[in-house]
Amino acid sequence: MGSRDYSFAYSACPEQVDVPFSFAPNGASAVDQTTIKGRNRAVLSVTRSNVGVYDVVFRDVFDDLVTFIPSLQLAADADAAISSWTFVPATRTLTLRARTAGAAAEIAANAANRVGGVCIFRNTKVGY
Repeated sequence: MGSRDYSFAYSACPEQVDVPFSFAPNGASAVDQTTIKGRNRAVLSVTRSNVGVYDVVFRDVFDDLVTFIPSLQLAADADAAISSWTFVPATRTLTLRARTAGAAAEIAANAANRVGGVCIFRNTKVGY
């Protein structure tokens, strides 16, 4: 269960925690940690681990990820998306994969480019 008090702004349901976040990708370079945005500083870090692959580590351990609603904002039109993701509760890591025209792709460094979304976590081992 998350150790911070998320009930005040995250969800009307105490068993559910909605965690919005975003960051500015930096092409093939490391993600600038100062570009991470989100409530309650819920994201500890974001790293680029491969072409178009980003590992988002959360500060708190949650019991399960119910769903992730991805968001990709680009400065120019492109056939790009966050195509898949996986979550490992033990390591608090959400891995995102960016694709352009179906192939792994870097998201260029640009002030208008942002990757993010909303994680909806289950914050209890019982019910829900």
